Amino acid sequence: MDPSDALAACITAKEAGLLEPQDPPDQKVNYGVLLLQAIFEHWPKAAVCNDVDG
Repeated sequence: MDPSDALAACITAKEAGLLEPQDPPDQKVNYGVLLLQAIFEHWPKAAVCNDVDG
């Protein structure tokens, strides 16, 4: 697999065991998106600095 394609790994939901009854049989699952969501799910929110002078 080309490293640039690592986050574009799509398989069918049926192959992943994630197929819901209302989903079409060819529903795709992107593992790259699921990985990023899992990583950043509990990531702390950044503090926003509104100070103009820095």
